[in-house]
Amino acid sequence: RAGGGTGREPLADACGRAYTDLAKTCMRYEKRLHGAWVEGADQTALRHLKSGVLRDASSDVCEKDASASPDAFSVAVNFHPELATLLRESRYLDRMGFAIPETALKVTLREDAFVECREALRDMLARYAAATEGLTEVERELLSEKLAELKRSLNPGFKVLNWMSLGILEFVQNCDRAINEFSALVGLVRKNSGIVA
Repeated sequence: RAGGGTGREPLADACGRAYTDLAKTCMRYEKRLHGAWVEGADQTALRHLKSGVLRDASSDVCEKDASASPDAFSVAVNFHPELATLLRESRYLDRMGFAIPETALKVTLREDAFVECREALRDMLARYAAATEGLTEVERELLSEKLAELKRSLNPGFKVLNWMSLGILEFVQNCDRAINEFSALVGLVRKNSGIVA
């Protein structure tokens, strides 16, 4: 002990070794978690990107609202929460300097496009609900053919279009056109029924 040490060096050495051991254990744990995440990230991304952009949410509505009619047709955007989580995790892991698998990276780079499509779909579905939910039984009966045609305009969102499709915004425009035509027809029917009554 040069310089007349106080005898605390062995304790300092022990603390240093314990700290180094803890740091190595944390690094191994972090590496293991990242490895497991990488293995599942691409599979998760592909599984959810290949699903349709819309899903039938009628059963969700009936579970939440017992007063909902059993034949209620409810539609929701099918952007799986695991995909949203993957986007968030990829972004943060990339910022921390971790390697991101190719598919997960491509998904992350398209996040703005996903957000735009998701919002456009939600807005369109809100307009769809507003156009169809306020119909009386008489109006439903009278407009049944047009209502079925309106429902058919949503079909590509269930089967044809997925989150890798480039035509999602065009699909939303087509649906909006059909919703506007249906709403105008409903307005005309209500105006004429007001005149007759």
